[in-house]
Amino acid sequence: MSHTVEGQETHKHWGRLGRSILNGVIGDYLEKECNPLAIQMGFYYHYKRLVLNEHLVHQLDAPLSNKVVVFVHGLTNLETVWDYHLKAPSEGESLVDHYIDSCFDYKGGDVRENYGTKLQEDFGYTPFYLRYNTGLSLEKNGRLLAKQLTQLHEAYPINIDELMLVGFSMGGLLLRHAQYCAIQTDMPWLSNLSKCMYLGTPHEGSPLEKFGHFSGEIVRHFPRDYISHWADWIDRRSEGIQDLKHGLKFFAPSEDIESSCASFYDQARHYFISGSVGKNEDSFISRVMGGSLVRQGSANPGSAPTHS
Repeated sequence: MSHTVEGQETHKHWGRLGRSILNGVIGDYLEKECNPLAIQMGFYYHYKRLVLNEHLVHQLDAPLSNKVVVFVHGLTNLETVWDYHLKAPSEGESLVDHYIDSCFDYKGGDVRENYGTKLQEDFGYTPFYLRYNTGLSLEKNGRLLAKQLTQLHEAYPINIDELMLVGFSMGGLLLRHAQYCAIQTDMPWLSNLSKCMYLGTPHEGSPLEKFGHFSGEIVRHFPRDYISHWADWIDRRSEGIQDLKHGLKFFAPSEDIESSCASFYDQARHYFISGSVGKNEDSFISRVMGGSLVRQGSANPGSAPTHS
């Protein structure tokens, strides 16, 4: 019986993961066609979407505090990206291999830890995990996130004294868009925002998407129709992916400091965290490749506020 339940959980996991990948690639198309596979943005707890109303407290199995942390995943991810195995890497196993196995070698009975619950245990934060359609444009998802944070602020049964936002990759760009919307319209949750953490976020664009755009342009100009038509398929990648080409450079159109910091709430502390494929972060390969998908210069942007 336990094997049957474990197998069902494994199948559900792969179904959810497949859906999130599909949304990342063609999520804008799915939404346009009103396809039920399109993910609707919301906060999820144990794979169930939370209803942000007066019954919020009964949907969680942990006490609420006046300190809230919101986790926002990246492209094609789910909120499970914030989980990790308790067991350490085996002898001779690289950290990269261990991470990949942790994410994709899923077993229903695995004992896993979660960064949100660790923050709850160690620092008293109540965690919330966002799930969203990563194929939509950054601008649209940013607006939706700002509204979700407003709804959470209104539904939360006690006063929020401290709000921390944590974004991974694309998720970090959503944090900036949400702040921009909140600043423009004076949303109520903004005054509680104290910290923003951007993990491997391509603030100034991702080389992978730039390569995709470049490849499409090359293929499009091939003199053979049966080859150039492939450019149309390359260009079918979602708006969310295409937006990663430049990141949020348009928020810094000039050397004006006020313009370049328009999407960073100035009363919050901002933390920029990047990885490196090389052992030495100052090496040529580390500076060029960064954490493989995001260069260090993009993850630590020149438009960052001085108090970051």
